[in-house]
Amino acid sequence: MKWLASLVLGAAAGYIYAMRRLERDYNDRLKAEVDEIREYYRSKEERKKDSPRMAVKPKDSGLVTEKAQEALRNYQGVKPPAPVTHTQEVVKKEDKPVENKKIEIISEEEFIDSDTDYKQFSISYYRGDNILAGQSDQEIGKSERIIMLGSRILDQLQNDEKLEDGDTIYVRNHEAKWEFEIRISEGKYTAEVLGMSE
Repeated sequence: MKWLASLVLGAAAGYIYAMRRLERDYNDRLKAEVDEIREYYRSKEERKKDSPRMAVKPKDSGLVTEKAQEALRNYQGVKPPAPVTHTQEVVKKEDKPVENKKIEIISEEEFIDSDTDYKQFSISYYRGDNILAGQSDQEIGKSERIIMLGSRILDQLQNDEKLEDGDTIYVRNHEAKWEFEIRISEGKYTAEVLGMSE
């Protein structure tokens, strides 16, 4: 009987140790990735400051030849638009594909059937106190939130009245190559996760 109690206690202690170690490893990896993204954006901003791109403006007469426009596009690294043939449909400006956006909301099917190599995360948003929490229920700082989701998505989470308690939205960040499943709660992080009463 004593050996059975020792076995159960040993298994419980091993489980607790493994869970804490995995949580610590996950948090270390997450911090390293966030630091890497911060460094990427910091270096990107420094490159922008160091080598500003010269903007060429046409003269007041508005006469810029097609070859000059094409040369400018090629110099700036912008691909010229493909010529429209009689079998192609002309896409209106407002109907442009969403892929041009760096951070976008996607459907549940796009998240589940994702054929990208993007890392996927499940996180929670607590509307009651405007807190975003990671997979291990740790609060995500404001600067990390903007890197992850962008200010437009964060504003929508906080202010969109169509989103209700229990809803889930899916976000793709093309720049960081991340996809997020965000569960929305009308409650407060301090109450639901930390167990603090008001």
